[in-house]
Amino acid sequence: MKLVPGSDLIDSGVDVGLLFNGPAPDIGPFESSTLSVNDINKFEGVSNYPNPFSSETNIVFNLNQASKIKLSVYSMMGVKVFSIPEKTYSQGRNAISLSRNKLASGNYLLVLNGRDTQRTSKIISID
Repeated sequence: MKLVPGSDLIDSGVDVGLLFNGPAPDIGPFESSTLSVNDINKFEGVSNYPNPFSSETNIVFNLNQASKIKLSVYSMMGVKVFSIPEKTYSQGRNAISLSRNKLASGNYLLVLNGRDTQRTSKIISID
């Protein structure tokens, strides 16, 4: 099921935030070059733990280079509930502790915005 070298499907996909080699993802179940176990396990999105959370959660994300990042939390209706002010974060793994404060129980979208990236994760606040 691997693509053969020179296939039109190599570098023809759309970047959806997963790891890929080259200027764009390959179309198919595998990238055309060999991936190591470390590549497969490398976290490239944004997530939080624990999730669901009742008092505090840790937001974790990786950056390919140091970047200015703004984090926002939206209700499922698309209303911005609050934002964490823009700040420059270092290359690699970053973690931010988020206190629930006045956040009502429910489902929310956590959106990470940078100059060249936007990543989204669902977070759940419980009593």
